[in-house]
Amino acid sequence: MENGVLTGSGESYIDFPVSINPPFKLWFTIKVLEGIRARVFFGPLSLANGPPTSFFLWPWHEGEGLIKYERNTPYKVAIFVSHKTVELYVEDKLIATVPGFKDHVDKLEFSAGDGWSKGSAEFRDIVLSK
Repeated sequence: MENGVLTGSGESYIDFPVSINPPFKLWFTIKVLEGIRARVFFGPLSLANGPPTSFFLWPWHEGEGLIKYERNTPYKVAIFVSHKTVELYVEDKLIATVPGFKDHVDKLEFSAGDGWSKGSAEFRDIVLSK
């Protein structure tokens, strides 16, 4: 973390310990610099990033609810989690609505890449609230 920007490259992960039950809201800005595996994990779901260059909610992606992005461009992301639904917004546009969950979340994990695609990404303006 430097100057308010969380930057990762290669096979990298950082966990933030939290203690929160749904409902909650998570906001952040993501800029993918390289690769296709920048991710944000929260409970049983994640904001995933995959080919060709798209964001979606994993494991619910089945060809719908994804949005293509361009590298080196910041995108505002909002994720609203409740017991009934999880809503993904990118640039204030609703992209996907999937079933919610009741599980306690004890960490947020931000990843720039993994062993399959080492990548590089920046995360900023991270806010988690009830």
